[in-house]
Amino acid sequence: MEFNREVLAQEAWRRDAELLALAAVELRSAIRRRVRIGDIEQPAADELLHRFARHMESKFLRQLVNESVLEAALRLIDHYSLRAYNAVQLAGCLILRASTAAESPVLVTADQEQCAAAEAEGLTAVNPAPEPRP
Repeated sequence: MEFNREVLAQEAWRRDAELLALAAVELRSAIRRRVRIGDIEQPAADELLHRFARHMESKFLRQLVNESVLEAALRLIDHYSLRAYNAVQLAGCLILRASTAAESPVLVTADQEQCAAAEAEGLTAVNPAPEPRP
């Protein structure tokens, strides 16, 4: 079944958004790295981190990293070519799916290998990155 990326991305954000608590570490790392190489000014970086912290508190359900998530991540690493953080993020999504009767979660990621692994595990994955032009 072929999915329209924009429609899926819009649908993903209409749902209750849930983030693995580890997302805060990933975002801070990415922003601080961009400051160090000069892509982002320090005041802008501080504002981004402040806004993210507020959103984390008010707009997202935060899923903790626990033994179930770590065990699932180890299994994923044994089966797919995933970076450690990507395996933990995908594992969190799978644990969420297993623990709720609600709709299956949608994984939003710009990593193609993570998308492929998520789809192989029966999840819908949305890559928000623009498609490369031919």
